[in-house]
Amino acid sequence: MAGMTQAQLATRTNLRQATISHLENGEGGTLETLFAVITALRLELHLTERSTSLPALDDLF
Repeated sequence: MAGMTQAQLATRTNLRQATISHLENGEGGTLETLFAVITALRLELHLTERSTSLPALDDLF
């Protein structure tokens, strides 16, 4: 859904526009919020085993 505004996404997810903005800016959020956005954007989330050759998660955040 390229070109969707935060307000449009907020309407589709029943979330506040400020919540979408916070999520977009990496300022936290809940799994429920993340899944609502993924669903509204018609995306899928795939998880795979993490490679041991990648940096530790603590080094990324």
